[in-house]
Amino acid sequence: MAALFFIGLELISFLMSINDPEAKKANTPIDISTMKSAILSDPRFEKGKQLFSTNCSSCHALVHVDGPSLAGVEERVPDKQILYSWIRNSEAVIKSGNEYFTNLYNAYNKVSMNSFPKLTDEDIDAILFYIKVKGSGVF
Repeated sequence: MAALFFIGLELISFLMSINDPEAKKANTPIDISTMKSAILSDPRFEKGKQLFSTNCSSCHALVHVDGPSLAGVEERVPDKQILYSWIRNSEAVIKSGNEYFTNLYNAYNKVSMNSFPKLTDEDIDAILFYIKVKGSGVF
């Protein structure tokens, strides 16, 4: 139960930072329904949803399916450049000796993630946005 509370706080903080960074600083009361509407109308959400469905959902869910859970991926891999590289060409990242991704690769029976070299940074950011919103458990 405590975990859900902290997830809720994180989501509120996230929602506030997207729509009104000044409200976050001032501790202004938040209208959650307005925030939800703003998130769902953000073009990154729909684009991320479509890209996730097309490129990721056959192996990944926000919780484990065949590949690792994607909920919280940005917290586990805070370096976006490494994350972009992994998504575009996981084998190259493994060959580079990255410890986190090598361990992940080994944990999943050395099955390589599909490569998505045509995804732009903007595309990946939209997918990550969608994952963060959906992984919050509120939407």
